[in-house]
Amino acid sequence: ISGQMSNMTVFSALMDWKNRLDHKGFSVSAERLCRKINDYISTHSDPDTTPVLLVTGQSRGGALTNLVGKHFTDGGVRCLAYGFNVPMTTCENDQSILRSYTTLFNIVNEDDLVSKIPCAAWGFSRYGTDVSYKMSSFPSLWSAYFGEPHYALSDRTVSQFLQVITTLAPSRKALYEFD
Repeated sequence: ISGQMSNMTVFSALMDWKNRLDHKGFSVSAERLCRKINDYISTHSDPDTTPVLLVTGQSRGGALTNLVGKHFTDGGVRCLAYGFNVPMTTCENDQSILRSYTTLFNIVNEDDLVSKIPCAAWGFSRYGTDVSYKMSSFPSLWSAYFGEPHYALSDRTVSQFLQVITTLAPSRKALYEFD
């Protein structure tokens, strides 16, 4: 039974991976979330009104925000999406398509590796508009909020980390090849 369940889970994930340019893990989760949101809208909204969605999330939730926002925008639903520290979500490389999602905003802390993976060197990017900042530029704000100093990775450390990752796996395809 566990082998059958495992195969069914894999099959289900493949069925939910609608856009093969998008990161599989994020895409499958976003597709499932979109179904839940559609069910909620159809059950709870007034049929005489047009729904407006506000979607937000941080880190992995930011990736889902990016893809859910794209999904509903593509479906003609007015959707505002604000993701915080959004990982890269897609290998779509047409900038006019990526930037056409004018109501999707990716608030990106350049000090954090999360927003840099999966790597641009593998062809990954994000839908919408990136709004970048460096938390290390505002140490007093961090200290005032959290009561401790902000420790950021240096630009050099981030660059070296990404270089190591892309040396180990020089392409998106190489991520799935094991020796």
